[in-house]
Amino acid sequence: MNPLVACYFACSDHADKDGAVWMYEMCGAILTDENTRDSLKERTGVFGYLPKAIFPRIINQRGVFTVHCDAAHPIDVMESRLTKGWPNLFRLEIPAALKADIVAHLGDYGIDRSYLFPDLDGLSVHVNAATSQIRKRHAEK
Repeated sequence: MNPLVACYFACSDHADKDGAVWMYEMCGAILTDENTRDSLKERTGVFGYLPKAIFPRIINQRGVFTVHCDAAHPIDVMESRLTKGWPNLFRLEIPAALKADIVAHLGDYGIDRSYLFPDLDGLSVHVNAATSQIRKRHAEK
């Protein structure tokens, strides 16, 4: 639900490969825990599933999972209801050469590993990466 978080995940790994953010305007409702597997068997299309916000990681990542009712059926791409002339499914390409700069800028907005993974592991990875960058800049001087 947060495009900055989506950009972080598209840019934070595989620095040598292009990344992408997929944007999808769902036509159906957002599903909750009240929906059971049996009720989904009768549905078709793609729906969003918003998990219960019981862990800080889920809250901070603000993700919506997609549920593909009849997963073998391709996604119906049609004109967006919100942006006329654009499709409801769109891929934003992120060149590999821009990924490091994007991650750095996202950090300025508070979108980093320690925020998205608010546990000891996430903090450790974040501090190690920051320390590595400081050492790299110091070595270049």
